[in-house]
Amino acid sequence: MALPQITYSPEARSDVLAIETYIATNDGEARAELIIDRIDETVLNLAYMPGMGGSRPYLDPVTYAFPISSWLIVYEPLPDLDGIAVLRVIHGARDLPHHLGRPHQGVCLVLVSALPTGLYGSKLAYLGVMIENTTGDSSMPRMALLRLDNCQ
Repeated sequence: MALPQITYSPEARSDVLAIETYIATNDGEARAELIIDRIDETVLNLAYMPGMGGSRPYLDPVTYAFPISSWLIVYEPLPDLDGIAVLRVIHGARDLPHHLGRPHQGVCLVLVSALPTGLYGSKLAYLGVMIENTTGDSSMPRMALLRLDNCQ
């Protein structure tokens, strides 16, 4: 089987260099080499099987993120699935849409707390979404998680 094609964006190259430099400085050269080898091996596996990992609803439909240690390899399959284009290799705790230059879109979840309890017909209006207890159940939750589509 021929080797798949792998391309790195300038940002991805910078990410990998920053990871290597940080680990070498804080944990030593041997540890940095080990982590970079693991990232390289994972990228090669992704290139052989584009589409592994999770697509993210706030990214383009063809963009995937695959975890490796504390980082995410963010990539897109190349046409005809001949390999991948690595867009970023960033820490998993970072704000992916922000670091990929794409605005937040899609679904937002909002936690609303301290809802009234024990009142039949209790209501709370929040961002135009009505939460209502019409069941007559006195155990209306003290918190609610609202899903708001198409928010930014």
